[in-house]
Amino acid sequence: MTVKKKSDIAVASRIVKRIADIPGGVTVKNAEILGDVLKDATVISAPDSNGIAHLVKWAVVQAAAAANATAIRVLKGSDIKVGETLAVDNPRCIPAAITAITTSATGCDTVTLEAALGVAVNVGDVLFLAAAAAVPAPAIVQANATDSATSIYVEKGHIIEVGDAVCKAADVKATAVSAIDRSAADRDKLTVTALGYALSAGDTLQIAKEAADEAVLKPFYAGGKYDAWAITGTNVRVVAGTNIVVDAITHAVVKGTNYPAFVAEKLKGIVEL
Repeated sequence: MTVKKKSDIAVASRIVKRIADIPGGVTVKNAEILGDVLKDATVISAPDSNGIAHLVKWAVVQAAAAANATAIRVLKGSDIKVGETLAVDNPRCIPAAITAITTSATGCDTVTLEAALGVAVNVGDVLFLAAAAAVPAPAIVQANATDSATSIYVEKGHIIEVGDAVCKAADVKATAVSAIDRSAADRDKLTVTALGYALSAGDTLQIAKEAADEAVLKPFYAGGKYDAWAITGTNVRVVAGTNIVVDAITHAVVKGTNYPAFVAEKLKGIVEL
């Protein structure tokens, strides 16, 4: 793939004052750009090991959706595309790929996902590009439990919920959690169907996809795909099959951008009016 730098086009700038940028600019991956113009003040990541910067994308939820919803309404103006994977900042979220985006309504777009996120979303929540899902940190068993035990004590800080299946590790038996007593200050008590094997204090307890004799561990949200690093400095025409070189601004005053918190906290040198 070739790399070209196109001239600016006549689109109103969102940058009020440029203060500092990266000499020589950066190369942005063409395939990630929605439409035929890469707008100025678009948020980008630091270049990867191949020297390519990536777009940091998000969409703001326009209407609440249940944990089992596969269609979510978002405000117009996002740069997300079909095939990209979204998540919300919730350790129980299960990232899901976009299969369709319907843009015909006024005031919102409807994003259809390949599967539910597993957590409810509310108006104003932010969906963003997700890193690959991963098995979360396990719960730590606090007290020995026999193979017939139906109560397992674990340290605080886990993400296990009622209805989850739990197991010591992959490929061993997983059983369902029917209740969680969180009343103690230093531990939680899980009520489960007996695992059929003993647990010792210090063992780990993982979440499985389902109760089964040979458990498969369940992956969850593991962070965003890209971190905000800079913003683009010009409006640039997109040319099919061609990566784009743009100015990368690290310090500036901007307007009309409405960056969400996870972006603003990384762009310390960007001031929004």
